[in-house]
Amino acid sequence: MKRAEDWIRFLRKYGPIARNGNMFDEDIMRTSIRTGIAPITFEHPLTDRLISCLDPSSDSLKSVILTGAAGDGETSVITAQVPMIKAEELEIIVGLLK
Repeated sequence: MKRAEDWIRFLRKYGPIARNGNMFDEDIMRTSIRTGIAPITFEHPLTDRLISCLDPSSDSLKSVILTGAAGDGETSVITAQVPMIKAEELEIIVGLLK
């Protein structure tokens, strides 16, 4: 029964509930590790465009700014690209604009 309860609690993190960490990639990943339940993943429809902007063989410099509301998936999209970003020795600057 505990496994089923963990699964339900984990699923609730994807929906709008009155809690600060709700729907944030970092919170989802912590819960995934703690419960042993794999996070729900999908290929973002703009991933190929993002990767093409980060192509170091391009002759032009590019900056990519990911914006969106909490829970839209900005962190998940960039986190999925971290191995490629590290391999290409690209720089990531994370910040909050007000």
